[in-house]
Amino acid sequence: MADQTLNLEFLWMLNREDSLEVNKILEASSGENSLKPSGPLLKFEKDLSRFCGSPIFIKSCKKRVEFVESNNQENEKKSKNEYSLFHLEFLFHIFCSIDLEKNSKDDFRRFVNLFCSTKHGNLASDVYLRSTSVPFTIENNLSTKTRAIDVTKFSLGNFVGLNKFYQRFDSKVSVEKDKYEITQVKLLLLHDYKKLILYFLVGKNRPVKRRNATTHSWYKFELQYSSIYSIVISKADGLTLYLRMLLPPLMYSIIQDENEDEDCLPFYEIDHTTSWSRTVDLYDNCPPYLKKEFSMNTVLKLDFKKEDYDFVFQLMTYCKSIQLFFAPVSVIKSSIPPVTLTFALNSKSDEKNQKKGVEKKKKEAEEKQKKEVEEKQIKAEFEYFYALQCLLTHSFEINDQLVTRQEGDLAKSFFQEKSKENPSALSRALYQIFESITKRNVVIFMECLKYLYECFKKEEPKLVIEDFSTEKNSHLLLIKRSILTPTHMILLPPQPTLKSRALRDCEFDYSLRISIRDVNMDFIHFSTKAYGSDSMERQRKFFNDHYRGALLKGFSIGKRNYKYIGSSTSQLKGHGLWFYAQDTKGRTSDDLRKQFGSLEKIRFVPKYMARMGQTFSQSIGCIEVPQHWTNVKDPDDDIEGEVITEFLTFHEEKVKKKFLKEEQNEEDDEKNEVEEKSTEKVDRYNFSDGIGRISPELAEEVYKALDVVDQRPSAVQIRYAGCKGMLVVDPRLKGKEILFRKSMKKFDSDHNSLEILKFSEKRSCFLNRPFITILEQLGVIKEVFLKLQKEMIQIFLKLQKEMIQKHISSLFHEYEAYEFLNCHSLLRFDFFKMYNEGICFTEDPLFRSMIYALFQKQLGM
Repeated sequence: MADQTLNLEFLWMLNREDSLEVNKILEASSGENSLKPSGPLLKFEKDLSRFCGSPIFIKSCKKRVEFVESNNQENEKKSKNEYSLFHLEFLFHIFCSIDLEKNSKDDFRRFVNLFCSTKHGNLASDVYLRSTSVPFTIENNLSTKTRAIDVTKFSLGNFVGLNKFYQRFDSKVSVEKDKYEITQVKLLLLHDYKKLILYFLVGKNRPVKRRNATTHSWYKFELQYSSIYSIVISKADGLTLYLRMLLPPLMYSIIQDENEDEDCLPFYEIDHTTSWSRTVDLYDNCPPYLKKEFSMNTVLKLDFKKEDYDFVFQLMTYCKSIQLFFAPVSVIKSSIPPVTLTFALNSKSDEKNQKKGVEKKKKEAEEKQKKEVEEKQIKAEFEYFYALQCLLTHSFEINDQLVTRQEGDLAKSFFQEKSKENPSALSRALYQIFESITKRNVVIFMECLKYLYECFKKEEPKLVIEDFSTEKNSHLLLIKRSILTPTHMILLPPQPTLKSRALRDCEFDYSLRISIRDVNMDFIHFSTKAYGSDSMERQRKFFNDHYRGALLKGFSIGKRNYKYIGSSTSQLKGHGLWFYAQDTKGRTSDDLRKQFGSLEKIRFVPKYMARMGQTFSQSIGCIEVPQHWTNVKDPDDDIEGEVITEFLTFHEEKVKKKFLKEEQNEEDDEKNEVEEKSTEKVDRYNFSDGIGRISPELAEEVYKALDVVDQRPSAVQIRYAGCKGMLVVDPRLKGKEILFRKSMKKFDSDHNSLEILKFSEKRSCFLNRPFITILEQLGVIKEVFLKLQKEMIQIFLKLQKEMIQKHISSLFHEYEAYEFLNCHSLLRFDFFKMYNEGICFTEDPLFRSMIYALFQKQLGM
């Protein structure tokens, strides 16, 4: 029988030396029609032929190929940066061919099964077989029924290279030490919700008369399809899937009364009505290291007895962004508990601070100069240490790579040496690796670190935190950020942040912006939502158990201890907080709060938080305005008057409108500048609430600071000393002058910086609730708003009319139903063949329900 050539595409990863040699071979053969393998290429060809048992021939090779394919234009722009592509120096695409029997589907399948099997040894090269290069001929009868798939066991860990998996958690053995066991592992794929659910039963590893709620409990992992970016298929004693994740799964425990008389719920009784609560503990007294295993690993390994590919292809159909690879993966089992490396700052940093008293005897000029050099060196060393912690707190990937390659001591000596030689180049190299790791590119840590360090070392030394702060007119600062999760704190590289009064008054390098999130970056009120009468109580308990203590205690990074300082109202709504460590001047978060203004007299906590939040409002610019140019010490009275009933509607003239008095103000809404009022009603109205005046001459300085001289806005939103509100340009004011109102002053402060938050300009306007409330206070009746709402609904329905008519027709006409299903359904049914065979889509209950479901999805109902 004649042979047929099968073309294959492999992803190949090399070390630094071999990649340089391959690049030379490719450059030498660039003008030739065919590639003659030599060196590492020839070795790879022989190794692959020996492993597969058939001669394989290399046809061509391409370098610098992204591991994770992305269509994002922003990422494409970033990829033009030379150093952002450093990881591509080690990755190659190899195009090969193999001769098989003509039209033999069995040979195709046999090759795939042979290649991704580890029974006959390990492949010496780090290589993946891309699924796009293999014609899928594996039988997979598609089933539309959602069914639970039996899983032998599941594991969590990280890939070390391409073909080695470091297994940190094994459901069979990792909990045996604490006398527990994990059984009945079930996989459920909810394609409609684009969600993967892994159920498992955790029970005590001892004989029991019967399983009840005190001895056994159900748990589940929830993982969104969007969190899976690739799947690696391998074979050992069955089918093994490695799900490479962008974000970790969430773990939930079943809500069941702990009663010995109540039997453990069987799996077949679990349905959509079953209540679950968010948890990070598998059982009582769960060791702390085990909690991190469920949130800091990047790969979920699933073992199956049956080699059933059906559900894999279903998943690929519903989530086409997932990449599929075949590979022989060898598993490296970790110890229990797994080894976690720790790194420390150089001890000389503290010794330098302790020698300050001795240095006083020297000359002042030399002392000052030496002090500046020491402080700069300490900051640079902390910067590299912080960059390293960003990598180590993001996931266990780098840690496991150093452990398996036995490079822990090498890394520590490298950091100790290079942090003295050029800490700025070292920190920039670490941040560059972090950026690549978060995009899930494959990185050989020590190889890449050495390469990037040498690259940045050749450039001019520059701290990462100085990128914006050194620019004179910049309103941005690079601020360190972190995310607090239930299991650990994730450190992030410095990110551009608008300046605020608080950041201008302190040393911004010692500030830390913390966001409270769950491990999958969801807000905790969303991920911890449980159904039932005590759902709020469960959310409160989860927060107190896993967040409250850490927030009150503060955080330690290296030699710095960060304590809570404050946050604005809008930042609190976004679950964001500011922390501060003791700076070079010895100031702590408590000292800075006292520096902001006289707030100690405010005893009402919400009001105190709102007033403190004024100093954290982010501004787009500022100018210095001495207080003697203003009347901040003695603001003007507000303009108050009787209700002007002549502008009210006819129906409201009979009943005198009551308005709310501003002086009873207690709350402060940062975003909308709408203040909570007391319930006492009076007959007077404040017409100047929160509005002050600024002279044209001083307004010109504001225009220059904002670079809006051409626009010349007539109003600006400001913060000044203890005042907040708006300033409008008053041409009657001469010279440089600002006149505040009493309603603008919230507390006393000696600060002279006029912070500009916004200025008047054209922007989108919406008839939202606050605006409607104001109009109602001014006498506009509610029927006006109802009429506008009805008009907008009519306009919306008119725009949707054609689409709705088309969808509705699919419920009555066979051809329209065929077109609709063929266009919008993700199921791999041959609708055209069904239509020709005479199947009535409009009468069949299954297809009618599919049309209706797709119809609802299209309308977003």
